[in-house]
Amino acid sequence: MTEKSKLKNYSILAVDDSEINLRLLKEVLKESQIITLNSGNDCLIYLKEYTPDIIVLDIMMPDMNGFEVLSHIRANKETEKIPVIMLTAMSRKEAAAELVNFQVQGFIQKPFKPRKLIKQIISILDKKEAKN
Repeated sequence: MTEKSKLKNYSILAVDDSEINLRLLKEVLKESQIITLNSGNDCLIYLKEYTPDIIVLDIMMPDMNGFEVLSHIRANKETEKIPVIMLTAMSRKEAAAELVNFQVQGFIQKPFKPRKLIKQIISILDKKEAKN
């Protein structure tokens, strides 16, 4: 089974304010059930009705940054256990101080390498399944 084919059983929510990044994520993760949204507020509205297997969340967004979105996700009993990979143009050092405060399962720097993102998603979801 290829890495990409492992994605077909999963729903992935990708949140980024850049349409270009969302199109790229949609293409890279097309084997999965991918939902793309372009704001943190839209993400929180979506999560009131749906529970994706994993969230790929941009940090720097205009309406609500990824850390603010993540704090809402972690504060809600319905969503607190959803794995989150942070996606950002920030350096690892810049983001590290903030990431310590949140339960983040992964961190990917932009521009991201598709294969690295897929591997990280599969690894996180495999661990999640093993716990259940």
